[in-house]
Amino acid sequence: MKLIDRFISRELIVNVLFAIVVLSLVLVVGNIFRKLLPLLVNHDVPMEYLITFIAYVLPFSLIFTIPWGLLTAILLVFGRLSADNELIALRSNGVSITRICVPLGGIAVVCTAICAWLNVQAAPAAQEKLRSTIFDLATRNPM
Repeated sequence: MKLIDRFISRELIVNVLFAIVVLSLVLVVGNIFRKLLPLLVNHDVPMEYLITFIAYVLPFSLIFTIPWGLLTAILLVFGRLSADNELIALRSNGVSITRICVPLGGIAVVCTAICAWLNVQAAPAAQEKLRSTIFDLATRNPM
């Protein structure tokens, strides 16, 4: 069972991380083009504000991308197991579906804890810092 758990865990973790990176990139780039690009073009804002903007928007986008990434990884991993008939092989050897999903439960608990921390502490602090950075930018260079 340890071998099956390691295999499923490794596949889930790799796919979760890949999905989180891709989805976060899409959300952060979308926020940059929507909010910050007019400031960069019209008001000659330094590039350091772009980097700080990305750092402050990232916790808020991770609140959404971690669950989406987990769901995407679950669908990819179990879809691949089903397509390769590995689920059928496991079931025919007497392994229950709940036993197959044990690594999934552990990874889901970790993702839930990270999302809870982001929602309670990191995202509100980052949003406040983002507001103060934008206010600082507006007071330094209003035109």
